[in-house]
Amino acid sequence: MKRVLVGIMALSLLTNCGKTSIESTIKKDDKITNLREYDYYKINKAPKKRVVIGKVKNYSRFGTARTDLVTKDILISEFSNTGRFTVLERGDLDTVMEELAFSDSLGQASLLARQKFLDTDFVVVGSVTKYALNTTGNKSLFSKSKEQRAEVVIELKVIDVASGKVWTETGEGSSSVEFSTILGAGTYGSYTSLENEAFRAAVVQAVEKIVKKLDSMGWSANVVKKTGDTLIINSGMESDLAIGTELEVYKVGAPIEYRGEILGYDEKLVGSGVVTDYIGENASKIKYEGENFTVPAVVKIKK
Repeated sequence: MKRVLVGIMALSLLTNCGKTSIESTIKKDDKITNLREYDYYKINKAPKKRVVIGKVKNYSRFGTARTDLVTKDILISEFSNTGRFTVLERGDLDTVMEELAFSDSLGQASLLARQKFLDTDFVVVGSVTKYALNTTGNKSLFSKSKEQRAEVVIELKVIDVASGKVWTETGEGSSSVEFSTILGAGTYGSYTSLENEAFRAAVVQAVEKIVKKLDSMGWSANVVKKTGDTLIINSGMESDLAIGTELEVYKVGAPIEYRGEILGYDEKLVGSGVVTDYIGENASKIKYEGENFTVPAVVKIKK
């Protein structure tokens, strides 16, 4: 009788095995949907800000050149998907950052090197401070299950090119997949998809924090050239700066310092202007009215 019962149980398990039971559930702390569906044009009507994505380095024990590249690609993608930024390419950024002796404050002397980024508003560099891979599982006579989990913490350091001020935002992400098998049928998958989900979740959380902070900061562009009543600024079609936009023009003066930190620059309102035409994709002509001035100067949206 026992042999019959054992045979029936084995037959049942073999039958189920033909259907291969695989359960897979990805759990991640992920705000991608909220970020991508955020209505940029209703909340923030300012033109796009210009951002350069710099080096992303994985300092965890599982860090590799591949994970550095994956993280940077995700970072570029997420900044683009917000609808708020023009993401610029700078092949020599790493070299320039070394020249700046990058720290929590660039310092007034080092700010001279910012001329290389005059058409950039912000520079973002990243550090992966945690990347953990874990596997847990259960095993019985006829089945076994395994959970694979990836956890990521990333720090994004943001440099305001105009002032040299620096701040850091942190994002955390995790992703887990559970696989179950019966009598060896099934699969356990790989860490590749897990790590991509975890890195993306961490990047999205950090980028969302950066977006909220930058939304509270006003838009501006640099006056590149002044000829009579015509100004050329370094913002245009690609930044969604509309023809007819009314602007205020400010002469930029000496830096404002406090305890060795540059808080900003003296600005004097000298006149106003309106966008009349584009020059390529990243510059515009402004019809100007006001006092005579010399660069450096900036324009801001007229209130």
